[in-house]
Amino acid sequence: MNRFRFAPSPTGHLHIGTLRTALFNVMAKEAMGGSVVLRIEDTDLTRSDVAFEQGIYDGLNWLGLTMDEGPISGGGYGPYRQSERLGRYRDVAERLLESGHAYRCVCTDEELEAQRQAAALAKRPYVYSGRCRGAGILADESRPYVLRFAMPTGREWYFRDIIRGDIVFDGDLLGDFVLVRSDGMPSYNFAVVVDDIDMKITMVIRGEDHISNTPKQMAIYEALGSIIPQFAHLPMILGPDKSKLSKRHGATNVMAYQEMGVLPEALLNHLMLLGWSDPNGREVMTRDEMVGVFSLERISKSGAVFDLDKLKWMNGQYIRHCSDVGLLERVRPYLSDALLNDLGHPSQERLQAMVRSVRDNAHFLTEFETYLQVYTHSDDWVASVIGNLPDGSVEPVVYDRLGEWVGQLTDWSASQLDESLAAWVAGLGIPKGKGFKSVRWLLSGQANGPHLGQMMAIMGADRVIQRVEKIRRLV
Repeated sequence: MNRFRFAPSPTGHLHIGTLRTALFNVMAKEAMGGSVVLRIEDTDLTRSDVAFEQGIYDGLNWLGLTMDEGPISGGGYGPYRQSERLGRYRDVAERLLESGHAYRCVCTDEELEAQRQAAALAKRPYVYSGRCRGAGILADESRPYVLRFAMPTGREWYFRDIIRGDIVFDGDLLGDFVLVRSDGMPSYNFAVVVDDIDMKITMVIRGEDHISNTPKQMAIYEALGSIIPQFAHLPMILGPDKSKLSKRHGATNVMAYQEMGVLPEALLNHLMLLGWSDPNGREVMTRDEMVGVFSLERISKSGAVFDLDKLKWMNGQYIRHCSDVGLLERVRPYLSDALLNDLGHPSQERLQAMVRSVRDNAHFLTEFETYLQVYTHSDDWVASVIGNLPDGSVEPVVYDRLGEWVGQLTDWSASQLDESLAAWVAGLGIPKGKGFKSVRWLLSGQANGPHLGQMMAIMGADRVIQRVEKIRRLV
């Protein structure tokens, strides 16, 4: 059975790159079958924070990315938290020490820095000298040491990456790396291998920044006599300027997108297209549609651009495809009490109609607060706006005859108002666009806003007629 894992570190806010890794692991599981393990890699005790860990759970829950084992579900052998597995790492480290695959190193920081500087002066890559290798150094509490892995010499490390194809490393350039630090904490490469073995991980999907770690991890797998999983390294996420994604490109904390009014399914869809493409060329897709065609082989090697403008467009598409009831449920938490009070605390049905009328204007849920204010404007406010418009903003014939038209209307359904308005403007002999904009100015005091027929239906005959008559008196 396929076993994948998502292994974030709670040392900062959950960001887009980490969430994309979670998404691709879940998509691979749903497309190929198997399970996904959540593992919290919190051995950096100075930077790990329970608030950041909670942020991981919040982000996964918001996007509906369900883990099969680990702290979220509490199932399997979980919770998987590295800080609770330190005894296991010590046992495996002792096993490697006894088998000769690891050794104690007492080189000081000053000695190691001197080696690095010498390598830099010689213009060669720094590789630990191996001075303590084979020295048979015993444990001595008065003399700190690290545990290093005895990397096999004169050998290349080859693996076939599912995304990138064949990758080869010269083992002699890797050197004897640290397994356990002087404070007893396991290194990243050591802990993840022990974890992946214990959790029977068969495929590791992670960012391309981990490619250089792979040969070191392969060596540990081999030393422990374990099967090496398959690897798939995802492309880096870039900003629109093709540099590494950072805060200057927009929010990187995932939950900030929820605060912006992004729908989770829109963000998920956008993340899916960061390095992966639909074989049918679709951009807006349901999750089931994505799962139906997902394969790791369709992931690109090149960097993927996270474009906030593209997310804005996509979120607008999802807003327009929401049901009326569903959209109101999404929008309601973003509406202030002050706005609802100004709207007269409308009924559910009336508020739903208001939201529907402005949905084509909005790209984020937070924008509905502004767009719905059109229904709070007084006749005097609209008249003051119109009185200060530049000449030509409103077609004179529309201004003169709008009251006549609305006074003759008998059917105030949105669809009938649309049809009647189009016919009336055509009969005036003016361009449709100019006619509609003139009506919009006169009824709302805005150049853009709600769908006209829906806005008039919501305002109702009495208010529309009253506004037209009052504007003619005041302007």
